[in-house]
Amino acid sequence: MAGSTPQPANTATIAALVQRGMGELAEKRYDEAIADETEAIGLKPDNAPAYGIRGVADKELDGALTDCNQSLRLSPKSFAALDSRGFVELRLGQYDKAIADFTAGLDLNPKGASSLSCRGIAKRRSGDTASGNADVTAAEAIDPNVAKTYSGYGVAP
Repeated sequence: MAGSTPQPANTATIAALVQRGMGELAEKRYDEAIADETEAIGLKPDNAPAYGIRGVADKELDGALTDCNQSLRLSPKSFAALDSRGFVELRLGQYDKAIADFTAGLDLNPKGASSLSCRGIAKRRSGDTASGNADVTAAEAIDPNVAKTYSGYGVAP
């Protein structure tokens, strides 16, 4: 209808896109996850979780880091945003930054197996083998399948 005002995006639709993208990420269908999160961001540009998920799915690491930084700007005390950015920093070889983000995330969620495992990997790669091994062991005690989560990224304990 001419002159009508566009309707705001349906919150349920946005949530469904984010959830579907998260599932696609878990199934290692990265392109589909990126597409869903991009659509969710288009509908709601301040959607912190969508930026974080898209950042983790993105194999182009500079863009991934930009998305994770945006997620943290929108939700600065988010375990998921810190975990996502730490993971991208780990993949970039920025081990000190990754360790700092995983540690900050673990302050919010001490049982975060993903952060513990990835912090352990970052510690090992930066030369702190004993502490890295302790983190990986603690992560596997919380979630015995945590290593499988990262198998598609070339990041394994």
